[in-house]
Amino acid sequence: MLLAAMNIKNTFSPFSITRVLTFLFLLFSLVNLIIQLAKYGFNYRQEWMVIFNMDREMNFPTLYTVLLLAFCSFLFKLIFQLEKREKFPFASYWRVLHFIFAFMALDEGLQIHEIMIVPEVGKHLPAIFSAVWVIPYGVLTLGLIYYFSKFVNHLPRQIKKMTIAAGSLYVFGVLGLEMMGSIWIRIAGGMQNLVYSLLASTEEMLEVTGLIVLIHALLIYITKYHRQSIEITFDIQSQP
Repeated sequence: MLLAAMNIKNTFSPFSITRVLTFLFLLFSLVNLIIQLAKYGFNYRQEWMVIFNMDREMNFPTLYTVLLLAFCSFLFKLIFQLEKREKFPFASYWRVLHFIFAFMALDEGLQIHEIMIVPEVGKHLPAIFSAVWVIPYGVLTLGLIYYFSKFVNHLPRQIKKMTIAAGSLYVFGVLGLEMMGSIWIRIAGGMQNLVYSLLASTEEMLEVTGLIVLIHALLIYITKYHRQSIEITFDIQSQP
């Protein structure tokens, strides 16, 4: 029996990948906006809305964010392997980032940080810190900024600017908007209102935007500065 083999190779540019990621992000954002307006503007509430609501967890937007974080972790590991082979002086930083983003993906999926939200503690703190997890995560973020400052400064100018922009968007979304939301919850007396839902949605949108910018920067770094192509190969065998 003879088998005919056919090899199909597709090469992707950084822009083609981030274009798809951006399209999915805009689609989720549009559906979420419609849900919030329907919920609070027309009092339309259905069970299916939960799986697309950016203000909720364990749904499609959450899964999308987890996959973005996992993809970042994969790209960091790939760059580490490339630079370790070439004996680059800052190679070890990429491995640290790989582990950090792997944990972030796990945290996003399992909502580990939510364990730190203790209402009895939060109600005695200023409103900005009532979501207690922002305190240790904020301190950790400052420590990581200091730790990676020299590493970021050594990056090519284009990649450095994109990385700083991505980090700023992500941190402002995750921590800044979370604290603003906590203030509004105390003012409004709860989460079930349009303003809080829009704040929570904006938080998620900034988070995802930062991740897409970071992914684009990493893909450019791999293809432009390491001369690696992004390929997917399919091996198809058929019987003549």
